[in-house]
Amino acid sequence: MTVPGALDVISDLASRLPEIIVGAGTVLDAETASSRFFPARLSEATITSGRSKRRFPKFLLWPQGGVNQQTALNYILAGASVLGVGSELIPKEALEYKQEERIHELARRFLARVKEARGRMAAAH
Repeated sequence: MTVPGALDVISDLASRLPEIIVGAGTVLDAETASSRFFPARLSEATITSGRSKRRFPKFLLWPQGGVNQQTALNYILAGASVLGVGSELIPKEALEYKQEERIHELARRFLARVKEARGRMAAAH
């Protein structure tokens, strides 16, 4: 991580070669460490395959960017501790037109997916 642009290189490699795990040396702080899994789209295959959790068992897996209702369950089942959800949760037009019930329903559905995944995890242990 001491090389200028290291995160850009890691992101590029991870996006072009999803079958490999890209590592970084000289990770000196939590902020730099957590940025290795952002955005989630770059490492979705790695996280959901379980390879990340096996190789980094003490790592807090926190996928963000591209997390949606379809991928949330897989991330939790793969060992993600937290999900960073942004624009994928609520469409821009729902906010623009103040579609309160639609926003609530989308949030309920997302939460249900997370609860379902956590329930499966608890049952497996």
